Amino acid sequence: MDNEETQLPEEPFTVELDGDAASAEITELSAGYLARGYGEKDEHTRKIVLHPCEALYLLERQKIEVTNKNKETVNFNRLLNSLEQNNPNIWTDYVVFRDLRKRGYVVKEGFGPDFRFRVFEVILSVVDRRNEVVYYLSTLVELINV
Repeated sequence: MDNEETQLPEEPFTVELDGDAASAEITELSAGYLARGYGEKDEHTRKIVLHPCEALYLLERQKIEVTNKNKETVNFNRLLNSLEQNNPNIWTDYVVFRDLRKRGYVVKEGFGPDFRFRVFEVILSVVDRRNEVVYYLSTLVELINV
């Protein structure tokens, strides 16, 4: 187990899937996940809303249980298939998200289709044909005319 998993509660909480949105009531348990960088708080509904990759990651780690509108349990493959309908790149996104989370980074939704995630310190990630993730760190360089 990585350090992050040892900090997460053992007991899973239940989220309801509605299209691409997975949300749950804010409780003491789910608030602990908010504090660790998972999800966003929706002030209008008073719920925690998980990014699709967060839902996949937490489901794979058995930290959440996912149900649909009919209160039927949704397993990992069914969730992945459902999310692929609106985002054909969800698997690639998930591979990157999972790798970053395992490395201890807090990962948030990016600013559009070209920048899928915001991550502190790791700037660019590329997934090769073997689903291996390669990272490139870039920094700003100031050019000085001499």
